[in-house]
Amino acid sequence: MGKKKTMDSRLRGNDIIKIAEDLLEKIGEATFEIDSKMHDMGVEIEAVKTKYQAHINEWKNNLADTEKDLIALMKKNKRVLFDAADQVDLDNGVLLYSKKLHTKIPKNAVEAIDAQGWEDGLKRTVAVDREVVSAWPVEKLTVIGAERTEKEVFDYEVNR
Repeated sequence: MGKKKTMDSRLRGNDIIKIAEDLLEKIGEATFEIDSKMHDMGVEIEAVKTKYQAHINEWKNNLADTEKDLIALMKKNKRVLFDAADQVDLDNGVLLYSKKLHTKIPKNAVEAIDAQGWEDGLKRTVAVDREVVSAWPVEKLTVIGAERTEKEVFDYEVNR
């Protein structure tokens, strides 16, 4: 990274060094407390998940099966259920029937749309790969209006 400098005892009396020491100590304490509480929270969350997950999964599976059964019942009996209306009010809920247009799109649609030049039918995501561009030579950077400059970086390490 750079040159490492150790402060000798006469510089430690300096107010700026004392402030920096105090701030690093506070950062260390805060980091320790956050990490400790995050760990404790993770343990408790996993315990709660374990306690309830099997029961929840059982009910989700039950719900999915029951919904499939209800849809199958409505499809099989649509003439009886929806003969005069598209809504049947029952004590425990409402059964609904409607028709909507659905578009079936073949697997080769991207190529076909692209070949026709119909850009509005395609989603294109373009982004700069910063890691790749950062490694380019200055000549290439200049062409796109980018530049490589030196940037000051201030960082710290906390002794634990």
